[in-house]
Amino acid sequence: EALSKGLLTSNNSMSLQMPTSAGKTAICELLIVSEFIKNPHIRILFLAPFRSLASELKNGMCRRLQKFGIKCKVSYGGNNPTQQDSSDIQSSNLLVATPEKLIAYESLDPNIYNQYNIIICDEGHLIGDEARGLNYELLLSKLKKINNIRFIFLSAILPNIQDIHKWLSNSEDTENIIKSLYRPTNISYGFLRDVSNGNWNIDIYSGNQSYYLNKFITNNDISYFPKNKQKIYKLDSYVKKSSILGMKSLVAGTVAIFCAQRNSVYSVVNKSLEVINLLNLEKPIHYSSAEEIKNLCNYLTIVVGDSYLLTQAARQGVLFHHGRLPQFLRELIEEYLRKGWVKYFVCTNTIAEGVNFPIKTLIINSCKRHDGKNIHPMKVRDLKNLFGRTGRAGQETEGIVIAVNEKEYSLIKKVINDETESAHSYLLMLIKGLEHFLSEHSVNFSNEWLETQTVISDLIDKIDLAIISMLPNNITENEVESTVNELAQQSLTYKMVNETERVIFNNLFSYRSKRIKVFVADGKLSALKVSKVGVCTYEKIKNIINIEDPFWYGSENSINNIVKKFIELSSVYHESDYSQYENLINNWLLGRWYHELDDQKDVSEIFDIFSKVITSSFLFLSQNIISIVSSHFNDANLTLSSNIENFPQFIEKGVSDIIQIHLYEIGFTERLGNYAIYDVILSIDNFIYINNAHLKYFIIKNKEFIMHKLSENNIPIISTNKIIENIEFLTPESNYEF
Repeated sequence: EALSKGLLTSNNSMSLQMPTSAGKTAICELLIVSEFIKNPHIRILFLAPFRSLASELKNGMCRRLQKFGIKCKVSYGGNNPTQQDSSDIQSSNLLVATPEKLIAYESLDPNIYNQYNIIICDEGHLIGDEARGLNYELLLSKLKKINNIRFIFLSAILPNIQDIHKWLSNSEDTENIIKSLYRPTNISYGFLRDVSNGNWNIDIYSGNQSYYLNKFITNNDISYFPKNKQKIYKLDSYVKKSSILGMKSLVAGTVAIFCAQRNSVYSVVNKSLEVINLLNLEKPIHYSSAEEIKNLCNYLTIVVGDSYLLTQAARQGVLFHHGRLPQFLRELIEEYLRKGWVKYFVCTNTIAEGVNFPIKTLIINSCKRHDGKNIHPMKVRDLKNLFGRTGRAGQETEGIVIAVNEKEYSLIKKVINDETESAHSYLLMLIKGLEHFLSEHSVNFSNEWLETQTVISDLIDKIDLAIISMLPNNITENEVESTVNELAQQSLTYKMVNETERVIFNNLFSYRSKRIKVFVADGKLSALKVSKVGVCTYEKIKNIINIEDPFWYGSENSINNIVKKFIELSSVYHESDYSQYENLINNWLLGRWYHELDDQKDVSEIFDIFSKVITSSFLFLSQNIISIVSSHFNDANLTLSSNIENFPQFIEKGVSDIIQIHLYEIGFTERLGNYAIYDVILSIDNFIYINNAHLKYFIIKNKEFIMHKLSENNIPIISTNKIIENIEFLTPESNYEF
């Protein structure tokens, strides 16, 4: 249908709604290759809202496209674009990026949006996501203003896709919407049912058929014999039921156990290990690659320590995956699942973020979340997206989803009956909430009132940031309000609000544009832009910086001194004692691993600290401060010290030398391997390099020596393989010849 409607022959925008695993990526590849054949200089942008999705595209689609000579750049994670990134983007036919990363690139190239003729928007339903929806919508609003852009909008689970299509295509015509219910594999749904005396059936619904698996779990399965006396392992919790079901299902193929909350992941993994040791059921380790498990455990022992749950579970052929794990560990786990080296894993919804794995059986331990106050069921569309990960095309003919919590069966049946919610923009939900609050409380709606509302301060900051990033650097004071108004009217929200809501919507953007207009009048828009924050946050940060502090002018600031300064600034800004993290951060920058950073905390606590403090609030604030100080230095024709300028990258990557940053930039992103090759090249007598192109040249020229020295080092095979892979992919720039 896509081909017949002109996917490869027309310039029309298209929207595709089709199930997971039905070929969306294949359609995109067809389009990219076709456009490249027509024009080898084509520039295509692929927006991938999840890091995990961007990673999968890098390892799958982009590797295939590169065989055609199509140059690909994949960018996700972190917030510090580099000049090397800018160079790579300029020379690439295809840029795969998260919306946040693309917006960050504007500081390097204000015209980056004008370079693309085709924009592919994957996981389009996320326009209504609380965390990502606002940026996604306003970015697309800006892109819509550019003439002759062709949008390819993709979603597996969006029943109101016609609303999005009309908005993106600026047309009431819905002819170029392509909908398909076709799945190359079938999904069956099972519900665990107690039939007494230790026996459990599974009621199965498969298409129009229903049947049951009789005595899927029996007393024999859950019997164990301490001191030769029979005991029954009571299935008195959903965690136990999930674990037993997982072991029983292994014979059919890869098993994933889904938990709506991270803490439940640990509970299921611990209970699975208990079941492995206690009961005579299938063992996950027997379905795993013994050699690859050994390699993984050696690696994990160094990275997270021998006693951490992930290392212990891996020894038994069990892995887990959630959002607090570092990105590189998640990607490593994904590789093990994708290649079938492990067949049993436990996960949260991070596994559903656009990534396809060969899952045969998906067991639903829970599908309700706690937001800190109340428990809420997951959205039907999110569950549908998750369930679509089962039964991977080309590897299975069928996948099965099994629920264990009878209180959630009605929610699962909504997925079966396709009672999927429509997706509305997150900004629309904010406007509706504001309209309700204002009408209930008779509030005088103004900028002053908005900026006192701490509950929505983050949202106001995001709106500011979105507006600021959309304004050209050379805009005049008189153009600000009309430009912002035009942007607002390009948004999906503007098309969907009623008349009362539209007044609030227009006032919101008008108030914020007046606030930003002051910065334009004072010639400070550029400084505001590079800070990557909204107006209120910018002013709060400015208030804690003493630009006359000699610290900023010291050219020989040690890393320890820089850590101390930013710990001090973070404590003031957040009104919280950040000095408790100083030793941990210093150890991280010295190359130590998670279990070595703080003797008083286990690895799970360290991951929580990194996720909630180090790589979020501390790193984010450090980047903002440095951007503001750097802008002042540029205006005064001064140069900020290299260590201060690169400090956010040191924190993000856990290194303390600019050479290691450059190694990351040319592909050596595995931290353990990065340190290993860094040590080797520093030992070479004639080591010198001018830039990244020269660094590539140096490594290629000394490849044999480097590989020989690495073979003498006792580093895990996983790190060694990553280094070899990266060296093999290095190509010298044309101006560096042997």
